[in-house]
Amino acid sequence: MYDIRRYSDQYLPATLDLIERSDSTSRTQNTWLNNPMTAVLAFEEQKLVGIIPFEKRELFLGVGHSLPALWVSGAHVEPDHRSQGIGSAMDEKVGELFPDAQAVFAFREDEKSAAYRWYRRIGYVDICRILSLKKSVISSSEEGLGSHVFESEQDFLNKGPALLKCFQRRDGCAWGYPCRGKDFWAQKAKAHYYKEFYQYSLVTLEEKGEIQAYAFLGQTSMRDGVARFDILEWVASEKNRLQEALHHAVNDLAKKKNLREIRIQLSVNDEELNWFRTQGYHVRWRTNIIGKLLKPQDILEKLCSHHMDFGLTWETPSGVIKCGKGSSRIHLFSHDEVLHKILLGRCNLKDLCAWGEVVVYEGELNKLSSLIDKMIFHPWIYFHIDYI
Repeated sequence: MYDIRRYSDQYLPATLDLIERSDSTSRTQNTWLNNPMTAVLAFEEQKLVGIIPFEKRELFLGVGHSLPALWVSGAHVEPDHRSQGIGSAMDEKVGELFPDAQAVFAFREDEKSAAYRWYRRIGYVDICRILSLKKSVISSSEEGLGSHVFESEQDFLNKGPALLKCFQRRDGCAWGYPCRGKDFWAQKAKAHYYKEFYQYSLVTLEEKGEIQAYAFLGQTSMRDGVARFDILEWVASEKNRLQEALHHAVNDLAKKKNLREIRIQLSVNDEELNWFRTQGYHVRWRTNIIGKLLKPQDILEKLCSHHMDFGLTWETPSGVIKCGKGSSRIHLFSHDEVLHKILLGRCNLKDLCAWGEVVVYEGELNKLSSLIDKMIFHPWIYFHIDYI
């Protein structure tokens, strides 16, 4: 029998040792304790043999709304304990051990791998595709707006309030990224997952002391030996040629540092994707954000309480959710994956009803109008700085 427990700091040495033996990037005390890390742990006779590490995050789901979530950072079971159901047993305990979390997410890039199939088997669904792009550093004769470069943790802390203000202007309609605070960038410089592999730079375009656009960069050659900038966060508007000016500044800085390439990772929903392609960026590979809701009933009930005057029964293979009030009732059926995607803003309820992905068993579809107006597609965007 395996004992499944929630992480506490008494298990820190054993936790770091186990991650060191895994295929994931090793954690240090700094990158564990200075991030909101936790885990589900599996023990056999007091020996730690399995782990699903998480970072606690609040995901932005529109102005005034966020989703408390756990983000997987390299699940691992010791080789001689695999194929015994330990990973699934840990996963089944997540909701019980972390009652405040409403969802779990992970990054997975190899859709043919056993790991990807395992996540799908335990209920994770594809949430968002991410493309990695690259371009060679070039000699640039163009000059954009005057730029500023900062490279210390203290600089990032001092610029934090202005960075946050600029970031919040970016796109209030997009969902899916961790909420920021004014110390977000300094904290990343202090304890980012890949801190040991990066030297950080911040390039800003400013006017009257206010940041109009910025790029948070990581200088590295990890994994493939190519000296480069990874654009970890890019915030620039099409207005006033800020994109071009910021990119020239990043390219010029890369040239001064004798780097060969500039790379960026973007969601396929990101409006910036086409712009980078027009600048000569080429796709390197694709990865995915996958995830599942732990308590879809809580999210659905919240929606019903504000937008419905009828009772709703939503049935899936895993159970039945009942919510809302009123004398009339509507009974819907869908697969669990469809319900999770709807509640995460990845598709439109109206379209899914038309396509038969959501079936109306009882009641009239026109009575769902108030809910249909809320259950619409929302683009998810992604920043490389949030990768773990």
